[in-house]
Amino acid sequence: MISDYEKSFGRGRVNLLSKREREVLSDLYRGLSRPEIAEKQGLSGNTINSAVNSVFNKLGAHSVADAVRIAAEEKLV
Repeated sequence: MISDYEKSFGRGRVNLLSKREREVLSDLYRGLSRPEIAEKQGLSGNTINSAVNSVFNKLGAHSVADAVRIAAEEKLV
């Protein structure tokens, strides 16, 4: 029987990210800056900064480059 943990996390880290976090990560992967992402998504800079920080925490990343590397390695984008 599959445990609840495996159901939640067995499909990789993408399940940990909210829709907004996945969108922000995708935009970071494409090379957009935080202000560009905010403008593109029609959100405030603070909202984007919060989403980026959440992505970092959930992926264990320490920088945008680190988050993009993890995203590429784990096929999150």
